[in-house]
Amino acid sequence: MNKKRIREKRRSQSPKKRISRLLVWGGIGIAVIAVVVVLIVNSNPTAQAASVQEMNQVVQIPIASRNHIPIGTPPPTYNSDPPAGGDHYPETLPTKFYKESDLASLPQYPVGYLVHNLEHGYVIFWYDCQVYQGSCDDLMQKIQQVMSQFGGVKVIAFPWHTINVPVVLTSWGRMLRLSTPDQNLMTQYVQTYRFQAPEPNSP
Repeated sequence: MNKKRIREKRRSQSPKKRISRLLVWGGIGIAVIAVVVVLIVNSNPTAQAASVQEMNQVVQIPIASRNHIPIGTPPPTYNSDPPAGGDHYPETLPTKFYKESDLASLPQYPVGYLVHNLEHGYVIFWYDCQVYQGSCDDLMQKIQQVMSQFGGVKVIAFPWHTINVPVVLTSWGRMLRLSTPDQNLMTQYVQTYRFQAPEPNSP
């Protein structure tokens, strides 16, 4: 008799257990879906661009013209510092992390070449160690780590001493000034604005 009551009790509890299991597994499923959604949003350049722009840090730079000028001719006065576009030479500089020691070996007016890089969809990291509170090696390492994420494709770092912040990123018609070398913001900027230029398929 006792055994029969135990079996009946177990049968009466089984639907409750099934409901409990369903609720538990349902909760786990919802949690998994939420994690997947977060990962998708974080991997979406459009969403990342929105997060950058929400901080009102990306500035649009109007570009009046993008004519080629003869190499060796002094470049025009650009409407932003550092430049984000404008008239330039018909040649680019090689992709590289340029240091102060490289400048003496460059042709005259390297900025005229760099603007052509921007026209081809590059992002340029203009940096100034003199206004960075840490060491120059630390600043360059932070920038280099971001550049390395993109395999060195269409990214250039170049020393520039009139920006008054440690690093400024420019792409064609856009600029991001950073008072600290925030690697997340730099990565988001490159993901969003690299190739966003008049001639993105040019080398």
